[in-house]
Amino acid sequence: MSGWRLHCSSGVCSSYGMPACKKCGVPFRNRIKIGCKVRVLNRRKYCLACSPFDAHNTSKLHVKEAARIGDRLKCSRCLKPYAYARNGCTLTHCNSCVVLLRHLRVKEKAVHYLGGRCWVCGYDRCVKALDFHHLSRNGKDFSISGNANRRWSVVERELKKCALLCCRCHREVEAGFTACPVCITTVPESYTLKEAV
Repeated sequence: MSGWRLHCSSGVCSSYGMPACKKCGVPFRNRIKIGCKVRVLNRRKYCLACSPFDAHNTSKLHVKEAARIGDRLKCSRCLKPYAYARNGCTLTHCNSCVVLLRHLRVKEKAVHYLGGRCWVCGYDRCVKALDFHHLSRNGKDFSISGNANRRWSVVERELKKCALLCCRCHREVEAGFTACPVCITTVPESYTLKEAV
């Protein structure tokens, strides 16, 4: 029996052609008679002992057991190992990646709200290359980029004081080479403020 576990690390026992349970590592038969019918078990991830037939278990049994507080997991985004804790990280992402993904979601929502493209040149290929330029330095309450934890209504109020510029146009406006599109207090006519998704 222990020889089978050595052959089953990939999920299918190479020498026997049988699938191996992802939770316990024991190989199980492809076909088995349950009730009056012969059932094909090729697509199952777990043996019948770990996940009984007709239990409709679609959860990841092998991940949940490994995820106790303090267990070492590997982030699926950055591939770095991290200690699992309930205070930010998930079963698949480390705390840093969770924060980064939340910041990206808020930025995508804010870019969509301001029209989705640069107000000067129309650039819209990469969300990360778009910046928020405050039209009046005096009216600036906070920077949009580092405030993903604020309520959307607060962020939306600050966005109304901003123009959406690509990184190149933003640098040119700051340096004085390009005029901000009307140094405006309203959005250009060709752009419409979109409802947040």
